Amino acid sequence: MKKELKRKFLPENYRQANFLKLHNLRQGNRTIEEYTEEFDLLTMRCGLVEEEEHTVARYLGGMRRELHDVVVLQQYWSYDDVFKLAIQVEKQIKTRSRRVGIEGSEQKNSWMTKGSSNSEPGKHEAPKTNAPEKFTTSKPKGIKCFKCSGLGHIASECPNRKIVSLVEELGESSGGGELRLASE
Repeated sequence: MKKELKRKFLPENYRQANFLKLHNLRQGNRTIEEYTEEFDLLTMRCGLVEEEEHTVARYLGGMRRELHDVVVLQQYWSYDDVFKLAIQVEKQIKTRSRRVGIEGSEQKNSWMTKGSSNSEPGKHEAPKTNAPEKFTTSKPKGIKCFKCSGLGHIASECPNRKIVSLVEELGESSGGGELRLASE
């Protein structure tokens, strides 16, 4: 019955058109929930049955770069794990961007409070320059070091790691080599 209804009411290229949509699906400006909903809907419409590894790879491939780069550094076992990680990363990025936005607006308006209290009204204008105004946005770094809790690197690349080396000293009185630990 289902096959007959599909044959009668769906265009011949329905599955292929949906597969192409799925293949070209990108997150863009959507939230991870919206992207996942569209991904799942297209997967269902295609009748696509594939190994979970392939589904995860396809899902990650359509994610925004900033989310993708952080999620792939984490350990995941299933499509559901990747989805949950992506939601957490997206929340962190939103929180950081709000924080940066608030701090940036405070810094931008700090010149207004530096003027003297006897200054004339209307004199609270920004200093004018001939150079065009540049807006800089800081890109949040989602990678956090587990050794020093610093941002932007992982523990194996930590610049604060201690290097321990063994140094052999020849002592005059002992007659043999003596090993001691030297740390930098």
